[in-house]
Formats: sequence, structure tokens, C-alpha cells
Amino acid sequence: MPVNHHLARARKLITEQLQAIRESLLWILPCLMIISLTLFIASVGEFIFGRDEAWVKTVFELYYFVNDLFPILLTAALAYILAMRWRLPRPPIALVLIVYLSLFNQLFSVTQSTVIFELLISIVTPLYAVPLIAHIYGLRWLKLVSNNHLGRIVKESLNLIIPSILVGVIVLALNSSIILLIESSHLLNLFSINYSDSPIEFGAMFAMLNSFFWFLGIHGYYALLPLVDVLQNAVDVAQFEMQTTGTTAHFLNHSFMAVFTFVGGAGSTLGLVVALLLFSKNKAYRLIALASLPLGMLNINEVLLFGLPIIFNPRLFLPFLLAPVANTIVAYFAVSHGWVAMPVTGMPFSSPVFINAWIVTQGDINASFLQLFNIGVSCLVYAPFVLMNNRVTSNKTILFSSFDTTYSRRAEEAHTLSDDRVSQLVNDFKQQQELEDKLHAFSNKEFCLEYQPQVCRVSGKVVGCEALIRSIDKQGNIEYPGTFLPVFKQAGLMKDIDRWAVIQVVHDLKIAIAQGWAIPTSVNLTPETILDRDLMNQIAGYIGRVGEYVNVEITEESLLKDRPTVEASLHALHRVGAKIYIDDFGSGFSSLSYLTIFDVDAIKIDRSFIHTLENVKGQKVFNGLISVAQDLDLNVVVEGVESEMQLERIPMRNHLAIQGWYYCKSVSLPKLKQYIATRNRSVTHHNIVLEQT
Repeated sequence: MPVNHHLARARKLITEQLQAIRESLLWILPCLMIISLTLFIASVGEFIFGRDEAWVKTVFELYYFVNDLFPILLTAALAYILAMRWRLPRPPIALVLIVYLSLFNQLFSVTQSTVIFELLISIVTPLYAVPLIAHIYGLRWLKLVSNNHLGRIVKESLNLIIPSILVGVIVLALNSSIILLIESSHLLNLFSINYSDSPIEFGAMFAMLNSFFWFLGIHGYYALLPLVDVLQNAVDVAQFEMQTTGTTAHFLNHSFMAVFTFVGGAGSTLGLVVALLLFSKNKAYRLIALASLPLGMLNINEVLLFGLPIIFNPRLFLPFLLAPVANTIVAYFAVSHGWVAMPVTGMPFSSPVFINAWIVTQGDINASFLQLFNIGVSCLVYAPFVLMNNRVTSNKTILFSSFDTTYSRRAEEAHTLSDDRVSQLVNDFKQQQELEDKLHAFSNKEFCLEYQPQVCRVSGKVVGCEALIRSIDKQGNIEYPGTFLPVFKQAGLMKDIDRWAVIQVVHDLKIAIAQGWAIPTSVNLTPETILDRDLMNQIAGYIGRVGEYVNVEITEESLLKDRPTVEASLHALHRVGAKIYIDDFGSGFSSLSYLTIFDVDAIKIDRSFIHTLENVKGQKVFNGLISVAQDLDLNVVVEGVESEMQLERIPMRNHLAIQGWYYCKSVSLPKLKQYIATRNRSVTHHNIVLEQT
């Protein structure tokens, strides 16, 4: 069981990390378009006017400048998303990660490995640095500020100082160790292949390795520079042999790979563009493909690499690897059989498709037709995977600013994780659409807590309250949880709501404590939260400083789940001083057995029992529950009391409290303070009068 639990957690973490990478790549798509358009203009200018033209040089310099910023932008976007997932202040975390990467690049910019792996480092660093910061940030003894007197932003910024410094040291040490290890191991030399033994094997391996490195976020061109030099030299040899002998065996060279293999860029992605435009049912993918088409005609495909994305996307890994290999084999076959002239003129990778093939073959129009044929070949390679993607991938995100969370509908994750929270929705589009329409409606509303007092049956004083969530629209109308909690439960957002509610209760309790009128406050936790050990440890940490005032209400449904996990969660709450209440007691099965199995402090008798007090059997059952609770030294809260007649049928017990509209509906925090003061003063005055009479 522990092994399966750890495997499930690891699987979930990997999926969340991949999702964060993909979302961050989409976030920087506008920046990427600007960078790619800069290169597009520079490449067109070079092709028409030559590299020595002044304005062409200037545009290329601009491109190199903004392109150098790309890894930093990627790190910032990924750090921001991970900060949301780990509940950290977003802008400071993004800025801290920018500083980490900038310091590292400045210290190690002279090494070849840093240049090659810069993109990978910009992705990997936030993946481990942000969780480390979150862990250290959660340690109380490292916090510089513990109260909110200075304001939330100041408090968060000051408390991030120590974690940021400690993790910064770790990042520099770890990243530098990796680079030094790569340098000393000569890892890149493992990919050296002898060109003279078999040019076609050399070309196919180069194409495959280039795609493989790009898929991992490693700049394939730089990683394979020794092989690129071999291909560049082959161009010179081919030119010499053609001039002296009229033929050459070195036609598979740099120009060959540039015009026939990488049609559209690394992975031969012009074929992917065509496949997306023809077969994809995803409107966003088709728009990305359309936007990348002009750039792809210059073999610039960063929009696809980072926009779809292709990087770290397992669904496109195989065709991204195979398409350029297929193009290499087809082109080699065509050229070796004399159907297309041998390419002997130098040509950069970023040159216009069709025109570049015509130039490198000294004006052979068949070379352009071969390019067109290879686009079709790579399209056929990508097409099955695009069609497969239609069946299993969908993606919608709805932001709930009040809860600091999002709802993501991803059939892709449902395919990966057997316990995906939306797997049941994937097969029913209508149900999905209805759910998302409701979520969109609630995403525009604010959420708050109201408090319903609990009154001692004997003294009549307020002895506690329960926190109840409410939604408020723009007109100030209040909606009760029955209208929105079922929707959030269906969407799998209850854990986020539980966490938000606990934070709000703790915040309000701190205010009440400071003002001297705090009372025990109950907050509800759902089964999903109780069964999430990591989240329960976070919640216990939130509750810690006001634990004596917190009562956590759980349902009988929670107790039916994984018993060891439930016991661990209850123990974590007890450890910080919180009390455990079983909510809606008596409405489920085997209720009495829970009182002996689990360490609970109180029960809340379900409101359905109040309606049975009018008959003898109902009174006996009700009184029996109270007697059992008294014998077990458990407190009792009776819910749903709405009339004086119902109140009179409830026995006088010191351990018993009443909650219901008879005394008070749920109210805001300021009104709760006023109600407590008024009621307790009135009860005290009444008791004094009775004593005097």
C-alpha cells in the first residue's frame, strides 16, 4: 500500500509538472512570435540583400538580443505557474528564478555545455527550485514576520528572503555540478558518427538526434556542433568534386539537410502544420499552425515547438523523431538515383522553402518538387498522431480568483491518471459544457464566509460558531452553498475551497483574538481533503497558531475511506490543538462504531432528527444519541433548530449546544461580534435578575 501510494503521488507530480511546462510555454507564445518575426525579417533581408546590408545586420543583432532573453522568459513563466500550484507569492518567485538563472548564466556562460543545455536548465530549474522554496517557506522558525500588521505583500516578501537565499545556493551548486559533470564526462562525444562509413546512416542519426535533443529542450544544433562541422565540410568537398569530376559522394551535406530533411525546421514540422490544418479538430491548434506557417516557410518552427508544445509532449515525440528520418531517406534515394540534382551550394537552415532547394541544386526545379513531396511524407507521419490527439485531448481552464485556483478540463490527463478528477466528464460533451458554463458563471462572483452562532443549551450564551461559505454576485446578492458546491464538487475543486476556507477562518480568528472576543469556530473539510496527506499537513500548519479555537467538521463519508490516512489526518489536527466533530451524525451507516474507532471530540446531530422529536420514538432515539455522547465524554451540537417548540424538546445538558435559525442565521464577522456581545450581555443580565428575585 505505501508503495502504491508513493507511485500514485509520483505519477501525479510528474503529470502536474508536465502540465505546468506546457502552460508556461503557451504563456510566452506572444514573446516567441515577436522573436520569430524578428528572425523572419532578418532572414528575408539576408536572402534578398545579403548579410552585409546594414539594416539586415541590425535586425540580426536585435534577434540575437531578444533570443538570449527567451530562456529567462521561459523560467519566469514556469516559475509563476508553479508558484500558483505551490501557493507561493507569484511575482516574487518569478523574479527570484530570473535572478537564479541570470547568476548561473553569468558564472558559466563561457562553457559550451551551458550554451547547449541553457534551454533545458531554464525549464528544469523552476521544477525543483519552486517546491524547495515552498518547503522552506512553510517552516515557521525561518519566518521573519509572523503577523499581518505590515500588510500581506510586505509579509510575504520578507518571509521569502531566507528561503530564496538558501535555495539560490542550492540551485547554483546543483546546476554548476551538472554542467561540470557533463564537461568532464565528454558526454557529447558519444554522438560522434563516422560520415565516411555511411553518409545515409550519418544523416538519419543526425536528424533523429537533433529532434531528440529539441524534444528535451536542448538546442539540437549546438548539441551536435561536431556533426554540423562534418556536414559543413561535406559541402566544400562536394563543390570541389563536382568541379573536378562532375559527380560527388558527399551530396548528403549541410545544404541537403537544410533543404530536404528539416523542411519547416527541426522535426520537419511543416508536415505537422499541414496535418494540423487538415485533420485537427482543436481550433487553438489550427490557429497555432496557421500562425507558424509563414515562419515555417523559412524553417523557423519555435512557435510549434513551444506553442503546441512539442517540447516535453509525449504524444508528438515519435513523429517528431521519425519525420526528419523519413525525409532524409526519401531525399537520399531521389538524389542518388539522379532524379534530383546534387546540392552543392551552401545554404543556411533559415532560408525560404522551395527557393532554397532550387538554389542549392543549381536551378533544378525537381528539387522544389522533392521538398513538396517530403512535406507530404512528414504530413503522413504526423497525421495519425494528430487524429489520435483529436480523440483524447481537450483543454479548458477557468480561473477562480477568490480561491486562487483554476479548473482544468484535460482528457489527456484522464488518459494518463486512472484517478483523474474529470475522467467521468470526458465521455459526455454535453455534461462538460453544462459544467463549464456553470463554472464560468461562478468565476465572476466573490466568495466569503459567514458565521452561524452555537448557543449553550443551559447557559444560553454563545459558545461557538460554524463558518459557512457564501457567494456574492456583482449586485451584492448572496447565494447559499447548495447552489454552487455541487458544481465545484463535480469539477474536483473541493480541496481548493477547503484550503481557502481554513485560511479565511484562521485570518478571522486572529482578528477576533486580537480584539478579545474569539470563540471556537467550526470549519468543514471534505473527504477529498481528509485523504490528501500533503494538503492536511498544510492545513494543520495554517491552524497551528489558533488551534485551540478551531473545530474541524468531517462527514461520516470521510470515515468510510482509507482508515490509516484518515487517522493520520485526524492526528495531525489534534497535534495542533484542533478538535474533531462528526458532522451530520446519524445520517449515515454504522455511526456509533465511528465513536470507538476514531479519536473524535464531538458530534453534530443531523437536522433530520429534529423533525422526529414530535413523536415518542423520535424523542427516544434523539435522547439515546445524547446519552451515548455524554457517556463517551463527547460534546454535542444540535443543528437545524428553528422553533421554540423544537428547542423545548431538547434536554438541558452542559455539553450540548444549539445551532439554528431559532437563535440566529449566519452573519458576517462584524455582525457575529455584535451578536455575541448582545446575547451574552442579555443572558448575563437575565441571570442576575433571576438571582435577585
